[in-house]
Amino acid sequence: MSRALSAILRHTAPRLGVHLDPEGYAETGALLRAGPLRNLGATADGLRRLVAEDNKQRFDLVQWHGTSYIAAVQGHSIPIERPLGRLLTAADSPRMGFHATTRRAWDSIRSLGLLPGRDTGGTRAEVHLLGDDQSPEAQRRAFRSTADIVVRIQLQRLIQDGGRVRCSPNQVLLTSAIAPAYLDGFSTMAVHFRSLDSSRQGR
Repeated sequence: MSRALSAILRHTAPRLGVHLDPEGYAETGALLRAGPLRNLGATADGLRRLVAEDNKQRFDLVQWHGTSYIAAVQGHSIPIERPLGRLLTAADSPRMGFHATTRRAWDSIRSLGLLPGRDTGGTRAEVHLLGDDQSPEAQRRAFRSTADIVVRIQLQRLIQDGGRVRCSPNQVLLTSAIAPAYLDGFSTMAVHFRSLDSSRQGR
């Protein structure tokens, strides 16, 4: 059910006739009437539990005037007029950002930078990062299982130079693109987490 809900809220709502408001919220009833969730026999209580128990906190549920609405907090390929989250400043930004991807994508990334959807089959409108202030456990949960390297990004310098980076409610950092000048190489997934764990033990 989580995959079906993600697909509707992030990618297919217009095609299915599900209205999203400017922040990306859809009425729960409209979601339940949409084919993918209807075919799964989804219920309002089931969606509430799914949102509450999602370990990546990918959804937000709100009540307005007695009606419930659900939004995906990031990962969209369809345009959202006022996406959830806040813009970071250099003062409150993590120093470094991390982007998990595959080794075969590195040559393209090194020459072109990080572009939305290039390493996710074109299914995202923004580049997704995690800050170096996120714990190893949070990073392990968030990184895609197919990724085998972690690209390092000089995040504060990007923002100081005018880059717009938004922090979503589940602490994923989002931006339109990252030029090669802000890349700081990569580590294999194993080396990345070994370094994080060592740093933590040394505190």
